[in-house]
Amino acid sequence: MKKIKNIFPLIFVITVFIVSIALKPKKKLSEKYKRDIEYSSESLYGLGDDILIKEIILYECEDDTYVYTIYKYIAYKTKEIEENYQVFSTRTGKYLSGGIVESLNKDFYRKFSEDRLKAKRTEKLSEDYIKYLNTEVKSKYLS
Repeated sequence: MKKIKNIFPLIFVITVFIVSIALKPKKKLSEKYKRDIEYSSESLYGLGDDILIKEIILYECEDDTYVYTIYKYIAYKTKEIEENYQVFSTRTGKYLSGGIVESLNKDFYRKFSEDRLKAKRTEKLSEDYIKYLNTEVKSKYLS
């Protein structure tokens, strides 16, 4: 009988430990893919110093994670502000921008379109994070 009394506290401690590990909050996607976000942003800033990122959404899928970026720029011919997008694959390092590049890379865009509908997790980056990218990362890249 003495052994049974000593087992219950042990079972309780083990159960609490297992439950605390299971309920541990997952790391935010923006923290997990910080380097990929900055790399894909730098590739945009390389296109011109007038580019500003408007929005970034991360899609964590079964076999890949995508950084979907909407950005604004001043059109060369019309001098008007236009929007476009870029999709960056964290697994392969490939990226594509909307428009003509999309038509040259149909398989990648099709795969992204299908995967994002089945994404396990998504995260829209905060305005503060976008501001950080448009100031700190951009100035570091352009200098």
